[in-house]
Amino acid sequence: MIKNILVLCFFCVFFSGTAFCQDEIEIDSQVISINPDGGYIIIKAGEADGVEIGDGLIVHRSGEKIAEAQVIEARAEVSAAQILNASSEIKEGDGILIVKKIKKPAAIKVVKKEKTYKKPALKKEKNLREPKKSKWATLLGSAAEVSSTAPVMAVGSVSRSGDVQQANQESSVVRADINADPSTVFSYVLIVLRENGYSVVLSSRTTGVILCVKPLELSLMKELWADAHARIGHRLAVSIEIKNNNGVSELSAYGFREHFQKGKQIRFSVTKDTMYSDKSNSECYNDIEGLISKIKERVVGK
Repeated sequence: MIKNILVLCFFCVFFSGTAFCQDEIEIDSQVISINPDGGYIIIKAGEADGVEIGDGLIVHRSGEKIAEAQVIEARAEVSAAQILNASSEIKEGDGILIVKKIKKPAAIKVVKKEKTYKKPALKKEKNLREPKKSKWATLLGSAAEVSSTAPVMAVGSVSRSGDVQQANQESSVVRADINADPSTVFSYVLIVLRENGYSVVLSSRTTGVILCVKPLELSLMKELWADAHARIGHRLAVSIEIKNNNGVSELSAYGFREHFQKGKQIRFSVTKDTMYSDKSNSECYNDIEGLISKIKERVVGK
């Protein structure tokens, strides 16, 4: 009897030690709600399970991966994730797998005769205990904090037709030529931004750069916005640059969707074409495109 108890204790200690040495953890969950436009999903796992904003996840069904997504908001028991790509339609009940890197415990150091060294036994033990590997390898990890400003990207050439356009099909930059000096255009840009619900974060008349933001409403996640002290936010940010080219103002606008929670921040570029149906992304792009048109109309019709 005593022998059996000792054997049982040995296995418990061994397996708990194995889990302690792993450098990855897996969180299994499922999809409980889907945005009608396919851009976002709600999963049945949250902060209590170790989920954080920025975590990457895999959606799977019957052992096959069907999509990848990234967490943009986490609550105690549920989280919201933006779909990055999908090979088939996501349905309620589909499985969710999150693979996260975890910090390894600091190596035990022994001081002897004023010398510090690591125990050889620890290194040998580590080699014998390989970390658990996931069935799927994902390149999505926990997102690091990023700057809240977005540089204006110079993509392609500018048409002289004067119409608002993309520099090329894949570009996220919206451009327009306005027949007025940059100082005048700059002033009207500030007016139009405030009229359309944007708040100016920074502006420089010398460089012709303006960064503005406005709240982004994601109806699927309204139930997650329970309290203000969680410091959760979703917004559209637009960076505008005005350059002088022989008396004609070249206006460029670049946008991104920004999600932040408890000191962590992630963002996604706003593009015209996406690999999946995302109404929110299209609406944001159309908003920027419409903003540039309104600025041009205001300047030309002054």
